[in-house]
Amino acid sequence: MPILTQVLFIVFISCLSNQFVYASTDEPIPTQNNINETENEANTTDKEGYSQQTEATEPSEPLELGDLEEDSAPLYLSPESLEWIDTNQRTWSHNVSAIGGYLDSFMGDTSGYQDTNKSFVKVYFDLDTSTYDGISFKPRIKASLDLPITKKKLRIVIENDPDQEQGISERNLSDLPSTEGESNNGLYGSIRYLFESEKWSRLSFDWGVKARWPPDPFARFRAVRGWEISDHWYMVYSQEVFMFESKGFGTYSQFDFDRRLTEKLLFRVTSVLDWHERTEQFDLLEQLSLFQDINNKRAIQYAAGIVAEEKKGSRITNYYTKASYRRRLYKDWLFYEMTPGIEFQRIEDFKPNPFVSFRLEMLFAKDASRKLTTRLY
Repeated sequence: MPILTQVLFIVFISCLSNQFVYASTDEPIPTQNNINETENEANTTDKEGYSQQTEATEPSEPLELGDLEEDSAPLYLSPESLEWIDTNQRTWSHNVSAIGGYLDSFMGDTSGYQDTNKSFVKVYFDLDTSTYDGISFKPRIKASLDLPITKKKLRIVIENDPDQEQGISERNLSDLPSTEGESNNGLYGSIRYLFESEKWSRLSFDWGVKARWPPDPFARFRAVRGWEISDHWYMVYSQEVFMFESKGFGTYSQFDFDRRLTEKLLFRVTSVLDWHERTEQFDLLEQLSLFQDINNKRAIQYAAGIVAEEKKGSRITNYYTKASYRRRLYKDWLFYEMTPGIEFQRIEDFKPNPFVSFRLEMLFAKDASRKLTTRLY
C-alpha cells in the first residue's frame, strides 16, 4: 500500500473525527474566537436557520463567524481564510456560468440566460477502505454546461460523465467497495429538447455525439412522473431509453415508493432495472431505505439491499447494508459524507466485507436549483 495513501487516510480521518463528536448535537465546537466573544459580550441574538430544500441563494457577502456557527460545521479557520475561500468559490461559480453564457451567445439573444443557465461543476474526493479492497483514494470531476437556446425548450448540453454510461451500481451504490467505475475521459455534446407536460415532471430527448475518433453518436430519452397512490404512499417513476453507437441500445427504469413516517423520517422502497443490448444482461437492484433529517445541517440514510443479474440464468451478486451520514461543512456548496457498512459479494463467496467510505463534495454553480442539500433523497 503506498505510504502517501496511508498518510492521506490518517489525515482525513483525524479531521473528520472532530466533526462526528458533535454529530448528535447542535453545539458548536469551541474555538478561540467564540471563547473571546463569550468573555467580552454575551450574544443573545439567534439567527433564524434556513431550509435548503425551500431556499438556496447565492451568498452576496463574506461569511461571518456567526453564519458559520449557525449554518455550517466549524472549519477551524480564521474569518480571513473563510472569506478567501468564499470569494474564490463565488468566482469559480461565476466563471462556470459565464462560460455557458459565452457559448450561448453564438446562438443569439442572451438577455435571459442567467435565469436558466444550469451549468455546474462538481468535485468529489472519495476515500474508501475495506477488508478485501484495501484503501483507495479517487478524486473525480463531473461537469455539465446546460445552455438554453429557445425559450427553455431547446438546450445545448456539454458534459463529461453522463449517467447512461454508468452501470446500476455506479449510479446507486458508488460508496460500496465492490463498485468499480469505468474510466471515462470523453466529452459529450448534445442538443436537448424539453417537452411540455402537466403530468410529467420531466420529458426530454437528446441527440448528440461523444468526442472521440471515430465519433460515437448517441440519443437518449428520459421521463419522470410521480403518483399519489394512496393516503400514505407516493410513487416516483423514472424511465430512460438510450442508444450509443459503440454500445447499442439500453434502458434504465427506477421505481421509488415513499411513505412519510414523521416530519423527519421517510421510508422508501426502491426497485431499479437496467438492460444493455450488447451484453444481453439485466441488472436488478432492490433496496429498503430509511431517511432521517436531523436538521438542516445533518441527515442520515439507513439502507439494505441486494444486487442481482440475469444473463443465461438469474443470480444474486451482492448483499449489503450501510448507513450514510451527510453533513454540511460550509454554506450550500461544501459537504462531506461518511458511510460505514458491510457487504457480501458472490466473488468473495459471500464472506463479510466491512467497509468505511468518506466523500468530500464541492459544487461550483450559480443556478439555485443546483445547490447542494443535506437531504439524501
